[in-house]
Order: sequence, then C-alpha cells, then structure tokens
Amino acid sequence: MKLLNLILPILIISVVTCSAQRINFVSMGQSVDGVPVMLEYTIDDDDIKIEGSPFLFDTWEKIQIKRDNGAYFEASSGNYHLYLNELIVNLDGNYRRLHESRQIDWFQNGERKFIRIKNEEKSGWQFGELLVDTEKIQLLKLYNCFIQKGKPNQGIIEATPDKYVHHQKYVVRQIDNPEIATELKVKKKGGKLKEEEEFPELVKFLKKYKSENFKEEENLKRILSEF
Repeated sequence: MKLLNLILPILIISVVTCSAQRINFVSMGQSVDGVPVMLEYTIDDDDIKIEGSPFLFDTWEKIQIKRDNGAYFEASSGNYHLYLNELIVNLDGNYRRLHESRQIDWFQNGERKFIRIKNEEKSGWQFGELLVDTEKIQLLKLYNCFIQKGKPNQGIIEATPDKYVHHQKYVVRQIDNPEIATELKVKKKGGKLKEEEEFPELVKFLKKYKSENFKEEENLKRILSEF
C-alpha cells in the first residue's frame, strides 16, 4: 500500500487487465483516494485469440519512472505495452495503465533505460531504448507492435489466428535539438541515415565505417560511441 499511496497523488491512472485482446472502454464517474480513474478496460480473450504478446519485456520486473515535472517513483513491476503505446504497472496485484504516459520523461528496467521521443507515427510520441549517449547524438532503438490478421478456415486449410508482430528500428537524434531525429538504416556493410540534411558530420563519419557490420548491435553501439 505504500507504493500505491506514493503513485496515486502523482499520476492519473487507468485500470487494465493485462491479458486483454479486445478492449472495452467504460467511462468512470468515481475516484480512488480522490484521484479520478478515467477509463477501465477488460480483455475478452474468449472471443478473440491473438497469438504472442503486445508487451516488450518477457518478464515483469521492477521499474523506475521519472515524470517530466521531476517526480520520481518506483513500481514493484511493470511493462511497456507496445500495441497501446502505454506503460503498465502492477500495484497490489492490479494492473494499472498510467493515463498520462506521455508525461513520463523516462523509465528504467534494470540497466535498460527508455526515454520519451517524438514520433508522429505513434500518436506523436513513444519510448525508445537509449543505446548510445554522446555529446552530439543519442542512438535509440524503437520497438513497435501491430496485429497481423489471421485467415478464416478454407476447407482443408485450417484457420490461422491473429497475432502480434514485433519489429524495431534505430533512430539518431541531436543532443542540442532533440526534436531533430532520423532513422538509421543498418546494413551488413555500413549504415545510412534516412534524412541526412541535419546530420552532415555524422554522414561523413559513417562513411569511414562502410565496411563494418551495423546489424550487429554491439558493433553499432561501439562505432557510434566514438562520434
């Protein structure tokens, strides 16, 4: 209960059942300890079956969270719901969606740190894993999830269920102006920025490593750490 009393004054929260496949939104006219609960949703997994998981982490572990107003707290366990683009925390056995995840500056799972980054394709923002942090740039890994529709039964061909599909990409952004960011397309030989205009020095730097395997993440991190 100490954790619950710490978090509730800081965040407006929503309740979630984490195994959900279908989301049923219900307007709430009540509050928890004076803090309004905006939405409650449940998952009807008897009606819709989706293979895989929408969550980033395989296991739920303790996470540290910092809001953009400087407030900081810990949750005993949490996970990043990629499909909803929301951070979920477990409080006393109840899974709660942080209603204003967009106001979170960063969260950390063990040694892995995730920071909020502008992304117009994901409701204007999402969290990216910080891989490299130099005086000039940050390298982030963005994780995404979508539902691949299954196929109905076609005679002797069995039906296939819907399933969650995960994919990721790398993004570089400027330290001086974090709003300026672009995708880094990695190859077995070198890497190329999707938009090069704002990163002339980095473009020149990458050309020196055009024979390096950028698809090996540790190699990629080592190289960009030298920039």
